[in-house]
Amino acid sequence: MFTSKELRAKSNAIWTGRMKSSSNIMTLTLNMVDHAMGESGDWTPLAHHLAKAKSVGADRELANVKLIVRSLAPGVKIAKDEKQPSGIRLSFKEATKSNQARDIVMDLIARKVSITGTAIGTALGQDKAKRDVTPEAAAAQFKRAMAKLKEAGFDKRAALAMVETLYNQA
Repeated sequence: MFTSKELRAKSNAIWTGRMKSSSNIMTLTLNMVDHAMGESGDWTPLAHHLAKAKSVGADRELANVKLIVRSLAPGVKIAKDEKQPSGIRLSFKEATKSNQARDIVMDLIARKVSITGTAIGTALGQDKAKRDVTPEAAAAQFKRAMAKLKEAGFDKRAALAMVETLYNQA
């Protein structure tokens, strides 16, 4: 087991690119869930890990890391909390360990599955339609789409009208 300080250092190394790989991200997430559900009950390194991913703009990775956390610890609550240094609070009070999810994640690591792909959601039994979409991730995706429309020569009003039409059709 790692200490909180060691887990935070590993998270910083992963999200700043020095150790970034899908297997490192998933392995560290497993270790952090174990740490949070272990004797110490310290969830702050995991909150730091999630916040660090968000701060570097790793939205796709973050969505899959959250999926892994929720699968490993069904019942965990992840919420914004501005009082916390990371801006995130986790509660494991109603969470239980899922050995089945752990085995699946270990298999994903062994198969070198990408942290940005859909294989994680498929393996953990969550289809794409049910995927958690955070407002931040949706806003980032919207921003990228608007930039592409602007680049293609659409003016702002036409682009927004197109978005509104598509939104109303959904």
